[in-house]
Formats: sequence, C-alpha cells, structure tokens
Amino acid sequence: MERLDVYTIILIFYSQIIWPSLTPFLIVKFINKGLFQIDMEIKFLEDTKYRVVFELKGTDHTFVNALKEELWNDADIKIAAYNIEHPLIGIPKIIVETGNSKKDAKKAIMNACDRIKKENTQFLTKFKKAK
Repeated sequence: MERLDVYTIILIFYSQIIWPSLTPFLIVKFINKGLFQIDMEIKFLEDTKYRVVFELKGTDHTFVNALKEELWNDADIKIAAYNIEHPLIGIPKIIVETGNSKKDAKKAIMNACDRIKKENTQFLTKFKKAK
C-alpha cells in the first residue's frame, strides 16, 4: 500500500503547483484495480517557496518515515521531519525546508517521491523474478 501513497502524494503536489488557487485542503481518492482505496487528506499549514508544513491524514509512519529519509538524501534539504502526536489517532505533520537554496520545497518533495516510487518498482520487479 505504500506505493499507492507515493502516487497519491505526487498527484496532490502536482495539482497544488499547477493550480495553486485550489483550496489547501484537498481530498484525494485513489483506487487500484478495485481492490484498495486510500482516502488521503492533505492540509497545508504553511506553504512558502522554501518551507512547507502539512498534515497528511490517511497515512502512518510507513510512508512519512520513508519520505523523510529520502528527503535527507537531497543536499538542498535543511529540515525534513514529521511528528505524529498520538500513536493511534494522530495525523502526521510533515515539515520540509530547503533553506535559502534555489530548490522549491514542493519540488524537493516530488523528487523524493519519484525516487521512492522508482525504488519500489525495482524491488517489485526483483521480487517477482525471485518467485
């Protein structure tokens, strides 16, 4: 299910860049072959060019930790962190900052999601070959 999260978050960030006038509270439903449905809500709490703070309802530590770790592989990232206040009902709050670099924070997140997607695809290919 993490792979679906990656596709969904990429869709959310692309839509925010293409149509910035959209409401910062966006609900996305993603259905894969009729088997899985993920309802994710993204709420931007802070949205500037070099700093993004958002809540991502509908996911857990699995995706946001992978995103955080992948963001730290980018040399332009100054802050990449998340917090879930309650272990059972908390909503992940993600903070990403590129500092004074030329890289846009949302683009850095999209690039990290693309790298995660590529890694997951490679893993899935190798896993299928191992069967």
